[in-house]
Amino acid sequence: LKISILFLSLLSVVFAFPANETEYDDVARFDGLVRTVLQLLLLIAVSSEHLNASFAAGIQDHSSGIKLKPDDLVPIGSVMKGYTSMGIMRLVEQGHITFNSTVAPLIDPFLKKVNGSSLQDIWNGDETVNKITIYQLLHIKVVLETMMMHYDLGTLNHPNENFSPLDYIWSLNKTFKCEPGTCEFYSSNGYEILGFVLAAHYG
Repeated sequence: LKISILFLSLLSVVFAFPANETEYDDVARFDGLVRTVLQLLLLIAVSSEHLNASFAAGIQDHSSGIKLKPDDLVPIGSVMKGYTSMGIMRLVEQGHITFNSTVAPLIDPFLKKVNGSSLQDIWNGDETVNKITIYQLLHIKVVLETMMMHYDLGTLNHPNENFSPLDYIWSLNKTFKCEPGTCEFYSSNGYEILGFVLAAHYG
């Protein structure tokens, strides 16, 4: 939620088109917040028929303290989270699911078809997974002991090897850091499960 608010705040800064010195001061204060408090870097660029705008905030290199500029190239990550969340939101908008839908009934038929298993089977019989909702996954409120799968390093070292989504989900440490919905922490695992929701719906 904090990151979402930050992102929306950044958008308001970008599209406010500073008209006076005070508004430029607001942009500077926001940049200071990103660099010193959150220790992030954010880069937004918009190009359309009527608008071309870009904005950067944060540090390009923490060792040197160089500020990020709009034309800097930076590595990207977690790209699929955006696509996955948009896909899920479309299903919500179309009435196929709700934020309170539990995911197990949505994906179990798909898992049974492709792997002969269920979400509870994959979680070693832990019934907790049957309570996980779409909302909890979108808001990263399903936190496991491992942030991401242990294949991550393997995929970097062996880029020509294929690791399927099922490889991913079976490889996870299934231990919950907390009861789903009671805490939040950045994690790729929940979005992997949301991906199965999309796969189950679209076949």
